[in-house]
Amino acid sequence: MKYLLFIFIPLLSVVSCIVSSDFSQPDYERVRDGAPAGMPNDPGSCYAKCLIQDKYEISYEELILFTGDEETTDVAIKTINHVISPSGTDWVKKKVDENRMSSNPNDCLVWCLVDSPAQIQKVTIVTDTTTTEDFQIINFEKRKLVVKGGFADWRKVICKIDIDNDLIRSVQEALKELGYYEGLIDGEVNAITKEAMSGFQRINGYPVGQFDLESLGGLGVKF
Repeated sequence: MKYLLFIFIPLLSVVSCIVSSDFSQPDYERVRDGAPAGMPNDPGSCYAKCLIQDKYEISYEELILFTGDEETTDVAIKTINHVISPSGTDWVKKKVDENRMSSNPNDCLVWCLVDSPAQIQKVTIVTDTTTTEDFQIINFEKRKLVVKGGFADWRKVICKIDIDNDLIRSVQEALKELGYYEGLIDGEVNAITKEAMSGFQRINGYPVGQFDLESLGGLGVKF
């Protein structure tokens, strides 16, 4: 007997791709005359282009889940599609040039914006609890799209001269505590650290691809 069924609507087309040097700060250290067009005018601060994601608001919906035999005819039940998350977009790493070769596989990858499927959970609920005792009240998570992403934009980041081993060790320790990082706490911006940081950013809705202040704040890293 099945009570829950997850449905993922297939929307897997690639919308666009962008070349991004992950966690590699540009040559210009701080905002000054001659900075790239569109960069915020904030003297003494550093900015870099980050990949902006869709942002969701998480809430919970209380449903009375039927736990009995669905073949029973004298129970007031119905099956509904509970939308956990609407369709949206997501940034993923893809190899767009199959002929490009490199000793480092990550050199052949670029960030691509793809359509992400809606997540729908089919559940059987009780509409009248006086007709049965076979039910359980459960809070089901649901996400609402509140900010549309899918583009690159300027975000305030840690300046290149301020990214030292102590900062990276703090980032690695925070990522490891949250379960994103499994490497050594060595203070090096290596491939494992970059992958863990971008994973944390993607899952939690932060800008992707740089040591931006918003992401570091989410990690609880002081800077």
